[in-house]
Formats: sequence, structure tokens, C-alpha cells
Amino acid sequence: MMKKISCLLFLLCLGCAKHADRSTFTAGIVNQNSLQFKGINADLLANLRTDTLSQTEWQTLLPVYRMPADTDMKDFQNNQPGKYKLTDSSVIFMADTPFQKSQTYFARFYQYHDNSSKWDIFKHGWKSHKAQYTEVVFKP
Repeated sequence: MMKKISCLLFLLCLGCAKHADRSTFTAGIVNQNSLQFKGINADLLANLRTDTLSQTEWQTLLPVYRMPADTDMKDFQNNQPGKYKLTDSSVIFMADTPFQKSQTYFARFYQYHDNSSKWDIFKHGWKSHKAQYTEVVFKP
């Protein structure tokens, strides 16, 4: 009887343990006007392959911006124009104009779903105050 209780307690603790986030969103310059985004969930990439997104929809999901001199104005910047291309494990952004070496840029990966499991919601409550995007800053 004690063995069953300890086994049940172990399984309960294992199910409630915090799991490490295996995907880290990164951006890297490929050439003068191309940027490669890695660390996007494989399931999401598979869904994006089956969907046909317009340029406006891509810029809503994964926009690239120039960093303003006043970083408090980041939310008010216009998107960097360009085209998006899916590869096996990443997304390539090809800017209409080359990236300037002296300029800093940033990209935001908007996640329109919450990755919380049922146990996370039960333990910590609903995280509506959590940022809905992941941001990465880069310089060519």
C-alpha cells in the first residue's frame, strides 16, 4: 500500500514539474538584406507551410523594425518592408532594402496562443498580463 502511494506521489510531482523551454527564438543575418529566424516551434512551422499567408499577415506574425533613437518609441515604428520564406526549420526575411551596418534592428515574434499547460494554469492562474511576443535585437 505504501509503495502505491509513493509511486502515485512521484507521478504527481513529475507531472507538476516545470519543463524547460526548449525553443529559443533567435535571429541571425544571412547576408546584406536577409535575416534568418530560428527557434520557432516545429508544429507552428508545419502549420504555416499548409497556410498561405499574405505579406500583411506575415508582418503581423513576425515583423522587423528599425530601432528608434528613443527606445520608448519602439511600439510606434513602421515595419521594415520585405518578403518571407519558409525553410525546413526556420523563416527567412528578405528586406526590400539592405540592412545598414550602423543601424540596430529588432524583430518580434507574436504568439497568438498561450503555451501554458492545464497544470500551469491551475498552479499559477491565467497569465493574461504576460507579453504576447518574443523580441530579439540584432545589428548587421
